[in-house]
Amino acid sequence: MSKTIQEAIQELAIAVGECSVTVQNMIERVLCFNQTYIKLDELKRLTRTQKPKYPQSPYTKFDNIHKKQKRK
Repeated sequence: MSKTIQEAIQELAIAVGECSVTVQNMIERVLCFNQTYIKLDELKRLTRTQKPKYPQSPYTKFDNIHKKQKRK
C-alpha cells in the first residue's frame, strides 16, 4: 500500500512540475507580448508626431483651399 502512495506522490510531483513549467511559459509569453505591445505603442507615438503627407480626409483639403481663398 505504501508503494502505491509513493507512486501517487511521484505522479503528483511530476504533474505539479509540468504545471509550473506551463505557467512559466505562459508568463514568458505574456512578457514577450507586453514588450511587443510597448514597441507598437512607441511606433504609434512616433508616427503621431510626424505630420501626414496626405490629408486624412477629403474635407481637410477643401478646408485648406477655403482658408486660402479667405486670406486673399
